[in-house]
Amino acid sequence: MKFRIFPSLLSAALILSISTGCIISHCTTPGDETAPASTVRPGLERELKKDVRYLAKTCHPRPAGYEKNQAKAVEYIARSLADSGAKVTYQPFSADKRPFVNVSAVFPGKSAKRVIVGAHYDTCGDTPGADDNASGVAGLLALGRMLKGISPPIHH
Repeated sequence: MKFRIFPSLLSAALILSISTGCIISHCTTPGDETAPASTVRPGLERELKKDVRYLAKTCHPRPAGYEKNQAKAVEYIARSLADSGAKVTYQPFSADKRPFVNVSAVFPGKSAKRVIVGAHYDTCGDTPGADDNASGVAGLLALGRMLKGISPPIHH
């Protein structure tokens, strides 16, 4: 999938875009480099597993050409991000004459600076995509849940 930045989204402090690649692999509290993710936020591991299972099983397969399964993934992702308090938008586009949709979630911040974090929900071939695609999306959804109700500051 191709990644596009839309000028209307550039006023946000944090944009979560589901289309490219990123993963949250280890969460620690500020100043404590040894705290495992489970001590940072109870239930995080369970949520990550739930998200990966949904994408890897319920939405399987989801490579190009499986629009129904990709649509299930888009709906799940958008609902999760909206439940986190983000303003969710869709950016449909086509590649190789096939329809695709990028999902963006904007969390307004306290600064004009922006942080863009991305992940991709599609897969390559008939694989479940749990090790990359789904885990990256799960990490991004976890980040969205962590941002619920806060206006993230951007440090210089």
